[in-house]
Amino acid sequence: MKKDSQDIGKGMLGGLGTAGKTALRGRRTMQMAKAGTKIAAKVLRFLLTKVIAVIGKALLGFLGPIGILVITLIILLLLVVDSIGNFDIFQKSAQREEVEILFDDTVLDVMKSRNEEGPAEIRETLRGTQVEFPYPPISEQWLYQLGESMKISHAVPSMHHYYKNLKNENYKPWHGKYKEKDITTDAQRESVRVEFEKIISDDFDYFFESEAYRPSFVWATAPEEKKEIHTVTVCTDEEGNTTTSESTEFVTLPSREIVSSTTLLYNTATIPYKDHATEWEDAGSSSSGNCSTTVSDRYHLYIVDDNAMPVIDFSPLALVEFMTVTAPEGDLSKLIRPVDIEYVLELAKEVDPAFPDVKMDFAAFIKCSKKNDILVCLGQLDITGDIGYAGTVTGMWYPANYMAIYMAAGEKYGVDWWILASIHGQETGFSSNPVATDPSKGSKDKNGNFIGAVGHMQFMPLTWVGWGIAKDPNIETTRLGNIVGNLDVIKDLNNIAKYGGYGVDGDGDGVADPWNIQDAIFSAANYISSNGYKLGNEESIRKALFRYNMDQSYVSQVYNRGKMFEGNMVDGDVGSQRQMIIDAAMTWVGNSRYVLGGGRSDKDIRNKICDCSSFVVWAYAQGGYDLGKPVNTSTQTIKTKGRRTTVNEMKPGDLIFWTTMSYADSHVGIYIGSGKWVGCNTSSGVAVTNVDHPAYWNSKFSGHVRSIID
Repeated sequence: MKKDSQDIGKGMLGGLGTAGKTALRGRRTMQMAKAGTKIAAKVLRFLLTKVIAVIGKALLGFLGPIGILVITLIILLLLVVDSIGNFDIFQKSAQREEVEILFDDTVLDVMKSRNEEGPAEIRETLRGTQVEFPYPPISEQWLYQLGESMKISHAVPSMHHYYKNLKNENYKPWHGKYKEKDITTDAQRESVRVEFEKIISDDFDYFFESEAYRPSFVWATAPEEKKEIHTVTVCTDEEGNTTTSESTEFVTLPSREIVSSTTLLYNTATIPYKDHATEWEDAGSSSSGNCSTTVSDRYHLYIVDDNAMPVIDFSPLALVEFMTVTAPEGDLSKLIRPVDIEYVLELAKEVDPAFPDVKMDFAAFIKCSKKNDILVCLGQLDITGDIGYAGTVTGMWYPANYMAIYMAAGEKYGVDWWILASIHGQETGFSSNPVATDPSKGSKDKNGNFIGAVGHMQFMPLTWVGWGIAKDPNIETTRLGNIVGNLDVIKDLNNIAKYGGYGVDGDGDGVADPWNIQDAIFSAANYISSNGYKLGNEESIRKALFRYNMDQSYVSQVYNRGKMFEGNMVDGDVGSQRQMIIDAAMTWVGNSRYVLGGGRSDKDIRNKICDCSSFVVWAYAQGGYDLGKPVNTSTQTIKTKGRRTTVNEMKPGDLIFWTTMSYADSHVGIYIGSGKWVGCNTSSGVAVTNVDHPAYWNSKFSGHVRSIID
């Protein structure tokens, strides 16, 4: 028998009471309550930063005789949140055995790994449109960035699974019988983890393979493409005089289908194209009598512009529709009821802080859904939002064309350029998000007024112009920092000076415009400088970043990424041999499989089966470098090749080692630049990972980097 255990919606007093009373009866919530003392700090943090904003109005209605009950309900809800934050699928909190924790961690690993499949399919489809002569191959780095920017949050499948568990009081973990597995040694633990991974992936296959979760493509016919043929004939008469004649002919190439856009659940990318003329090539020569003829040709093509990132459009409507209507239901997943959607969207941010932000009238949605089809209700609502502060396009890469602005702003206000670059990436994906440049984009209420941050660096309007404007009787503002009506008032330098804002005229045109890249970056530098930023002082930097966005995970991501930027870990010209190795390695991202001892036969290579060392050997071979016969190679033989170098000196194409097992240097990958490495990993096959990922950089890395290529 299924029983609703959570009915939580913004402004729903009765719903809160019902949810809490049912939660008090729920077996899993009571189990979590037993471990409540261990998460008191998190309860307090969440209470202060998130919960009050959602249920403040509800509290006012309940204060009085049942105030104590309300507080109890809040704590119970926070305990549920803690189980999500730790991905406690069994919902047993501190009662979990080590093998159960391993199982939960593996569930999350599978969610992340299988979420790579959509981007991999997008890359492979686009790659296939430009593989044959005369079309140049699409840059693998560009394809990687595209896939990252399209990737769906791993919290999406996680929420559907967690909700299935939460809504069924008789639900039992679908592999609870495996909790007696022995994981005493590292080898046993790894073996069990691999077993769990296959079981979980197979059983959840129906979700990831559903049509609603796979990417779709809009195909179009490319504009007319031509082959230009230039013929030069030189004739010499008996007296040695020469005459030259030239002719040019254009031959139309067969029509060709191209991908104009691709959609993956809630993200749509419009693919950029450009006209491209190849270099002239010698097509042959011939002689007849006293004349010789030379033919050259070149092609006029329409190809993917891999020097420009595509525009990514986020559809919050598509996300909510998937969560409530179109997601596949099954043994391990359940659609979210309208009454619970706001609550679940909040919980999703605990699993993934970069989960998209969605703004809608949840109370109206709930009311409508009681009498109408959910799709009808969604069609009547104004649903807005953005992709989330971290997104996935940022990675460890930054566009060098912004460097001059970062450095100029940093020098003027005494802040580090690399922090400004990292904030820029965190907020708008280096302005790839349309909200950065288009004032018509962004979150708005049903009356068309902005209700969120604006511009390249995502400032709240009142922070930009100054909170003193809230006292101006002629300006209508909100307590959250928005202005009702036209935002031109915030660009006026006189207003900024009058009301104490942080907006700056960075380019000297007499206006401080958050949608102007120089103004925005200079203003960000001004803001964090004014909040105690001190060069070289990590504590002060982190405090200033916290003032920018009061979320510690935001602070850590911005600071850690910035430190990678500081080391100049940015893509550039790395040499043809190194680039060939990296390009080859990137073709296996998202479409390969890890097998211990795999990758040592032609059949494995054809099927893209590998382990970490065989993958490195194969990739290096594509660049013309021999690391040894695959059958005889391992991390232990590879680690003696070339010369040892330092982290600060490592270049794209160098090998980077980790100690992930009981012996040193048991895992190896290839550094690809921009603070990222690519390798064949047990949980995901070939994948790109941040060098500073805590599972490797902080705990498994001993500083061993080797340069094979001089």
